Amino acid sequence: MQEVINRRPDQIIVVMDPKNVQTHAAKDEVGTRREQKHIKLRSARDQKRIYKSLAENEKAFLFSLLPYMDWESNILMGDGEDGEDKKPLRWSHVEKIAGISKPTRLKIVRELEAKRIIGYMVVAGSKKGIVVNPEYALYGRHPMEALLAVFHADKDIDYED
Repeated sequence: MQEVINRRPDQIIVVMDPKNVQTHAAKDEVGTRREQKHIKLRSARDQKRIYKSLAENEKAFLFSLLPYMDWESNILMGDGEDGEDKKPLRWSHVEKIAGISKPTRLKIVRELEAKRIIGYMVVAGSKKGIVVNPEYALYGRHPMEALLAVFHADKDIDYED
């Protein structure tokens, strides 16, 4: 049986088979969930105290960086629009993302480094990437061992024997 439906130009009409509505909806929901990845923020008592102790500009700076974290390594990576695609961000890119000047960034970063919220991935003695401590934020299920080592190291990167 054929039916004619009159509609306005701004209306969208979808034909649905009632037998398949539930199965298609469930499949679409599962597919959508698989495509979504979330950044987890720790909310334990210690982390809450640190968050509360941050100045407004430190909070804004930190949270502006979170969308640039790489999966399970937390390295700040470019996306092609900000920085080179799939390459670690440089501080000049971070300054543009956060909308701050270099002197302001230096002041904020010193504070966040002292609080062990931001660190550096080091390869062969040189800093290769800016990372966020997984005790505060994690993009992924489990942090990489190298990421954990960044914040559990005994020596500072600038320390010389």
